[in-house]
Amino acid sequence: RNLSSLAIGSVIGTAGTVYTALFMSLRALDGSYAAGGKYHTQIAKNLQPRFATAAGPVMNLNVFVLVSMLATAFLAHYNAPKFFKELAGPKDGGSKLPRFNQVVVGAFGLAALLCGSIMAAGFTTFGAASQGFILNNYATADGLAFVARLGISASIIFSFPLNFVGLREGTLDLLNLRAKAARDDVHRISTAALLAVVTSVSLVLKDLGLVV
Repeated sequence: RNLSSLAIGSVIGTAGTVYTALFMSLRALDGSYAAGGKYHTQIAKNLQPRFATAAGPVMNLNVFVLVSMLATAFLAHYNAPKFFKELAGPKDGGSKLPRFNQVVVGAFGLAALLCGSIMAAGFTTFGAASQGFILNNYATADGLAFVARLGISASIIFSFPLNFVGLREGTLDLLNLRAKAARDDVHRISTAALLAVVTSVSLVLKDLGLVV
């Protein structure tokens, strides 16, 4: 109910994503997964790097999946009022809008940098063999990849509440229960029910590209 409880988790999750971007960039440069590389034969054949040699179509329709992914990566408008409301204002009592703008620009700038570097590193390493969840491409014997998986897990776990708040509020609004959202029973029941639905779907669908 208060975003301040997520502050420490946000730092941990962001650190995990930064580490993953650095790890993937390292692997893209050191050639560990290229033919003859240390880990090339330790991953399934369908996960090994694959790059087209002939000219393809002018436009690959998978670009629409990319657009959807970018929309998801930069989706935060539903929590913007909550962020603004809970953001501490200046000590002199002035408007906190300038500080809010700085937070937004910094956050979106970092997200763009991380997303761009991860996309570039993943594709230059595996090409057409890149999986919807790119870390699935890396060998289980790769210790740095294991740490990256832990980092991304932390990022997902700690960012999930931010996405979930928007889902819960939107669902309650759709059911005309927004006025009762502050009640403990409505809050708990809606949280448990929606978590059950989301978790059940996640146990069945494995391809993040399809979900996006």
